Amino acid sequence: MSILIEVDATANISFIIVREVAKAEPPLLGLYDIGGEGVLEVKARVDFYGQDMVGNWVEATGFLTIFFTNYADE
Repeated sequence: MSILIEVDATANISFIIVREVAKAEPPLLGLYDIGGEGVLEVKARVDFYGQDMVGNWVEATGFLTIFFTNYADE
């Protein structure tokens, strides 16, 4: 994936934090039978690396919290 972001500009990009297949694997699979009673809280660190237009190394780090539970259809 690559994107050009101008100085002092912002950009929106999409990327996957949790693969869809993870719902069918432990520990998320264990949330299936307990309804909305159990919640799994995980922390994610996302690191971005790249180069600017003259070859200088740049990087940025972000953090997010994800709450998993069985959000059953009502």
